[in-house]
Order: sequence, then C-alpha cells, then structure tokens
Amino acid sequence: MRFLGLCSANRKVAWRTFAWNFSCAAGVVVLSLMLTAQLGARPQAQAIGMQGGQAPSSGESDVVQGTVINRVTREPVARALVYTPDNRFAVLTDDRGHFELNFPPRDTTPRPSPKPSDDPEQVRAQQRAMQIWMLRNMRFENFSVKKPGYLALDHEIRSTSGAVSMAAMIVELEPEAHIVGHVQMPDMDGVERGQIQIYRQEFQEGQPSWRMVDTVRIRATGEFRFADLPAGTYKLFTTEQMERVPPIFNPRSQMFGYPPVYFPNSRDFASATPIRLAAGATFEVNISLLRREYYPVKISISSGAVAAGAAVVVYPQGHPGPGYELGFDPSEEAVRGFLPDGNYTVRVSTRGPEGSSGTLNFTVRGGPVEGLALALIAHIALNVNLKREFQPDSSNVEEQNSIGDFGSRSKNRIAISLAFADDFGNSRTDYTGQGSESEQSQQTFRDISPGNYWMRFRMSGGYVASASWGGTDLLRHPLVVGTDGTSTPIEVVLRDDGAEVSGMVREPGRENLPGKKDAAPRPSNATVYFVPVGDSDGQFREVRAMNGQFGLSQIPPGTYRLLAFANEQKGLDFLNPVEMRKFESKGLVLSLAPNQHENLQAPLTLVDEP
Repeated sequence: MRFLGLCSANRKVAWRTFAWNFSCAAGVVVLSLMLTAQLGARPQAQAIGMQGGQAPSSGESDVVQGTVINRVTREPVARALVYTPDNRFAVLTDDRGHFELNFPPRDTTPRPSPKPSDDPEQVRAQQRAMQIWMLRNMRFENFSVKKPGYLALDHEIRSTSGAVSMAAMIVELEPEAHIVGHVQMPDMDGVERGQIQIYRQEFQEGQPSWRMVDTVRIRATGEFRFADLPAGTYKLFTTEQMERVPPIFNPRSQMFGYPPVYFPNSRDFASATPIRLAAGATFEVNISLLRREYYPVKISISSGAVAAGAAVVVYPQGHPGPGYELGFDPSEEAVRGFLPDGNYTVRVSTRGPEGSSGTLNFTVRGGPVEGLALALIAHIALNVNLKREFQPDSSNVEEQNSIGDFGSRSKNRIAISLAFADDFGNSRTDYTGQGSESEQSQQTFRDISPGNYWMRFRMSGGYVASASWGGTDLLRHPLVVGTDGTSTPIEVVLRDDGAEVSGMVREPGRENLPGKKDAAPRPSNATVYFVPVGDSDGQFREVRAMNGQFGLSQIPPGTYRLLAFANEQKGLDFLNPVEMRKFESKGLVLSLAPNQHENLQAPLTLVDEP
C-alpha cells in the first residue's frame, strides 16, 4: 500500500494545515486518545474513512499497519506522523518505524433520518445524532505521512474493510536535500546583506523551463541555506546589491554595487553551472562578490502607448535570464536604473488590446548611458487554419478517458496556446487563441510580441497530425515571430484515427507478498508516460492511473516507450536521448498504428525514481 503524502516546497505553508503543533508529540497523542475514546475506539485506533455503498461490518475492526522507511537509506523512520486527511486522527511510528491503526466497529444501526419538528432543541438533537453516526461510519480512503526533514511523496492507500495483515506494507519518505553556502563580501558599514535566488529545472510536455523556487536573505555572517528541496537540477545566483552608506550617501557621487554572481562564478544565467542534487544530499556553495562601479542608465520610450506602465527585462546581451534589473519611470516615459560596465539587452513590453514591445542592445562603458531611444512596435495577430480529416463513420462525441480530456463533448473542440520557449521561468507567458470552440475552422492569436514560442494543443476526440508555418514543423520546433508581422496563417491538420491503449500498473515485488494478492492495492497515483522512441512520428503523452488502471485514446501513430512512475516527473527530460538511455531496459516499447486498440496483457511495473 502507498500513502498520499503532503508535498510542499515550503515547510511553513505545509504546516499551517495542521490543527496542532507537530513538535509537541504529547499533544498529538493526547488529542488522538481523546478523539478515539469519543468514538469508542481502542487507544491505538486513530482513523477511518468512508466506503460508499459498503455494508457496515458488525463487531469487526479494520486494521492498517506498516513501516515508514527512508527512501534513500532504506532505514526505518521513527516518530513519523501518520494521519487522516482531515487532521483529526493520527499515530506516530515507533523506533522501528512501525505504525498500526485499529479502526473501531461501525454503527450498524440504521442511519438517523431527520424528522420535521418545530422544536429547535429537537432539530439540534437530530443533527447531533446524524453527525455522531456519520463520524462512527466514516471511512477515509487516503492517509498521509510526514516528518520534519523529509519530503512527503505522493502516495495513496485505499482503506479496506476487514483487512488482512498488512505487515509487509512499506511507506517511503524522501529525505529533503539542502544547498548551503557562504557569500564573501567586503565588511563595510552601510552594505546591506543581499539575497540568493534558486531556480529548478522543470519540463512541461517535454519542454524545459526554469522556475524560481525560493529567495533567501544572506545572513550577517554571509551564510545562507535552502532546505526542503527535492532531488533535481538547480541554479542559483546572488541578486544585485547597491552600496549605500548613510548618512553621507550622495546620489550624485559615484555609485558602487555588487552585480549578480551565478554559481560558481558566471556573469549570466545561461553559463551558470547546474547543481544536480540527489535526494537527501547537501551541496555546499561558496560565492565571492565583486565590487563594481555602477552608472546611471536612461532610455527613452518613443511611443505614447505606455501610460499604463510597461514591463522591463534586462540581461547580458545574448544571454536571457534573471538577475539584473531596470525600472520604468512613467513620469518621463523612460527606462531608468543603474548597471555596471557591459553589453546588455533591454526588452520593454506592454499588454492589452493595443500591446507593443521593443528590444534594444546597448553598452555601458565607464559612464552614464543617455540619449538612447527605444521604439515600441505594435504586436501582431496570427491566424491558425484548422483542417479536419475525420473518419466518416466516427461518432462526433468523445467520452472522457483520461485526465486532461474535455469530457463528453464534441470532438471539434480544440484549445491552442502559445508559450514562450525561453528556458527561464520569468519570461514565460501564455497566449490562448480566440475563436469558436465547436465548429471553428480558424483561431486567432492577438497581441503577439516578437519571440520564440511552443504551440500547445488540447483536443477531445482527436489529435494534431501536423502543424506547420513557413515550412517549420511546429510540433517539434518553436514558432519564431518577428517584428515585421505576417499574413501567412499556421496550418494545422486534425485527425481522429489515433490509437488507444489501456492497462494496469503494479509495484515491483507485490507478487511475492504473503497472504491475499488483492490485499495490497495497486498504486493509484501512478503517472504513465508515452515517450516517442528515436525518430518516431509519435508525440509525447502522459496519463494518470486511476486505482492502478489507465487508459488513453487518440494517441498519434508511432513508436513509444511506456514508463510508469509513482510520482509525476517534472524534472526528467523525456525528449533528451542521452537522458533516456538510463531507461533503455525499463518499461515497454510499443508501436501503434492508426485505429489500433491495445489492451496490455501484463501490467507496467513502476520505474525506480531517478
């Protein structure tokens, strides 16, 4: 059995959901004993949940027991909290990591039915009787487990009535990883300690991006610490820090500051060294800041369309990424700020019905930057022509078969969006096409600024067979939008002859468990990935398993490797051939033809987490 854990990148946020202080273990035990005594349970009985349509079992207690272990070391985890989703009942594991939940017998009397009454006291009494009956017969289907210093993985356990011995049940907790370090900077009065930002690489529909995870302030000793980190790939850098020494600070004198330093000692985000962090590992970082002269920058905006403000992004020329900052001054309609010597690119954009944007390369060389002007160019519109090549004998309604489908709606329904292809998260913006959702033959993207975009499609009852623009295959390459506009539409072909695959997922080693084979439920939270193999025409797909079963239809024809993981893999580059070599002996390779219906005879075995 597997537990549904409580994941959070921030321990403070995760802990707010609790009604008690976890650090006070005695309080948890006392509260648990009080609640279980109220429900007529034995002292160690803590939690139960509802099973719809199942007759109560008279005089019989359900038992759930197991062991919580460290996923990396495989050692038992003592004093881990196992609890119900509503946080009412809980139990702590012993020094061997073992826990046991004994559920009290259910109330076999008929469910109380409220009777009409004009007496408020009688109505309240009926409500109390109903609540007590519901509490005694409530059976949770999910439990959770957590402990400080560990990340709660997404595991789920389905409760069973009259359960057989569950001594073989293993619940894994992943130890949190850390990045700690020291920032060396001059010990000068008036220099405030800056901040450190950390980004994590993630993949959405197989495409990479960098997402900001956290920002921490550098301590007075120069030390910093990032905790609660899952295994993954990270980059970190110091934020810009200006030097001000009150009360003798004079804004007209030479400004000094500390430019961003990207670990280990790079000047831009792209050239920073990725930190590949394993579960439970601690990575140490040492960074030295360099004091530099900063010079004023003023760039006028030669457009009257920025009265409502503008977004400003600045970065080292040719290397987009976070770190440097300039601001927009609406009183002078100009970009202003301070930068050290170097070559930079500034991008200014406005959004709205008449959005515009512009980009300018400039150089700071030993003095102020003045007299520059940036012209904003109106954003363009892109049309998308939709050509349907549906089978004449197919139904026009597609039923929901997987997470992410539109449900029982017309197969003409399609949603198309554009997402910036830049690989760092702060510039990621989505655009959604405008048009009819039923019998549309064209969608229009308005207010599109110059840049590189990935096209994303959501379709019910079919798939995108091809998408092209100016000879570019937009299913595999980004859409490059320039500043000159275009009248050429994007051509998209839709088909409904995709393949269908269904099957089951199992955990490795379950077939060797003692007792009944059905006593250990299948992993219900697993995610199955359809990864195109080699030069296959297939398209990346993923589907969540429900109760250990999964099904996905309208899969584009091609050859795929099917990989099942207990948890969603946001940090795995499925479209990188080098990264995928580690899975060559894993999963199942399947070639799918149009209209093929494949029911996997053998269940997919969960792949070990990378």
